[in-house]
Amino acid sequence: MEIGLIGLGNQGKIIAQELINEGYNVTGFDIVNPKIDKLKFHTLNVLHSEDIHYEIFMSNGLIDTWVCALPSEISWNVQKTLAVTGNKVIDISFNDLDYEYMDALCRENKTTYITDCGLAPGLPNFIIGDQLRARRKPKSATIYVGGIAIDPLAPYGYCVTWDPKGLEKEYVQPATIIKRGVLHTKMPLKSVEPYRDVYESFLSDGLRTLVKLKDRIPNMSERTIRHHGHCKKIAGLIRKGEDVAATLQKECPTGPDKVLFEVDTDRCTVRMNCHAKGDLSAMAQTTAYTAVSSIITLLRHGSSRTGFISPEEWAENDGVWPKIQEFMMKKGIWFNIYY
Repeated sequence: MEIGLIGLGNQGKIIAQELINEGYNVTGFDIVNPKIDKLKFHTLNVLHSEDIHYEIFMSNGLIDTWVCALPSEISWNVQKTLAVTGNKVIDISFNDLDYEYMDALCRENKTTYITDCGLAPGLPNFIIGDQLRARRKPKSATIYVGGIAIDPLAPYGYCVTWDPKGLEKEYVQPATIIKRGVLHTKMPLKSVEPYRDVYESFLSDGLRTLVKLKDRIPNMSERTIRHHGHCKKIAGLIRKGEDVAATLQKECPTGPDKVLFEVDTDRCTVRMNCHAKGDLSAMAQTTAYTAVSSIITLLRHGSSRTGFISPEEWAENDGVWPKIQEFMMKKGIWFNIYY
């Protein structure tokens, strides 16, 4: 058995190292070799590939599990290719994929493809799916999540720990919410409100596959957390027509960060906080460890069906959240539940 890991950036390097530490054989694919001990490496320039075939990945015939950890803007060809492998796939690329198309493609080829296995989407989906297994199912859910600088006086109270272009979308892309079972969209920076007194939050477009639950959970939204005053500064940049991604990347270099996380349903509230540890950012920990726990759970416990599967469906049908949570806790990431 061998795991193929496509994308060895900030998240991919951590995923590779953790899987190797857990005793798995890993082959990595990217443009640059990160030189991780015991990692087999193959050069793959996905940026300039119009059509990527499965054979490109076949360094040997042993790879039967894949991880896609590419940035969303360059992952589409790889994701389509992985869907036809007939293997197991975990994805943290967060691309805007056509769910029905990918599900049909995966079913036809008997591929088990679990999408969105990161911080958010990812952890909230597992938690909500797990609650749907219970007798008293939730009727409302609000997700709060944000990676911010530990120092509120840092420029914009922020430090860039992931793709700046994806980050910029959070401020300008209309956010889909569910209210009384109906989908609505709202502009993010028109929805700013306080969070835990010292922070603020705004609606963001992170529900993704959760919108399929609108008939079961008729009220849902995601809100992104920032330090107080951040949103006003970003709104000012947008009004001036400035490049938000470039500005944040220039003025908010990677530094000590923390992740604030909460899933608030009418059943309970689940909270998690994570801080940077040395050179390992909180954002990298919470994203990569979720992916690693998903890979290990899929290998050890499988899925009750093939197809393109959301984390909430996997959690509801196969009860995987306790296993995901157990690994996260082993890595020092704890979830507190309030009833």
